[in-house]
Amino acid sequence: MIETAQLDDENWLDFPDYGFKQYFLWKNEETSATVALLDFEEGGGVTMKHTHASNQFMYCLDG
Repeated sequence: MIETAQLDDENWLDFPDYGFKQYFLWKNEETSATVALLDFEEGGGVTMKHTHASNQFMYCLDG
């Protein structure tokens, strides 16, 4: 189990325009596959149409 208190605060990527932070737990540089945690503020989200590179697994912590 992952405890958020054990994560390095410096590794969170902040997206203030969209109201969330992202933390990559794993990346495959060859295929662009990723496993990431998402932490959304209330009302946060990505409303524009977009695509994902390949095999992305994301877990929302809050929001």
